Amino acid sequence: MITFKYDTNLEKIDIDNPAFPIINDFIHRLIINANTKEYPYNPNNDGYIVLVEAGDTDRALTEIWPDGDWGLLDIPWEGITKDETGQYFIATYLANNQFGLVFVIPDKYWLNGELREVIESHLDE
Repeated sequence: MITFKYDTNLEKIDIDNPAFPIINDFIHRLIINANTKEYPYNPNNDGYIVLVEAGDTDRALTEIWPDGDWGLLDIPWEGITKDETGQYFIATYLANNQFGLVFVIPDKYWLNGELREVIESHLDE
C-alpha cells in the first residue's frame, strides 16, 4: 500500500507506472486545488489517496487504521467505479462529512475471491 497525502508523495511511484496519471489527477483535484487559506488541507482530517498493492488484499490496513483490524473487505464503500483505461477500480470510503479516502485498486489476477466479488457488487457502471 502506498499512501499519497501531498504532491511530493508522487515520488513514491515511477512516472511510467500506469497508476501515476490517475493518482496525479486525484492529488491535483482533491488535495492541491482544494487547499485554501480558509480551509487548509490536513490529510489526517481530510483524507488522501491510497494505491493498493498485491499484498494488501488480505491483511489489516494498519497504515490507515493503526489501532484497528480493518482490511479491504471490511470497508463500507461509498462507491466504486473503473478508471478510463479499465485497468483500475477507483473506490471511495467516506468516514464522515470531511474525511474520505480514494483507493486506486489495480484490476489484476491477485484481486480475486470474496474481495473481487465485493468490489464488483459495488461497481457503478
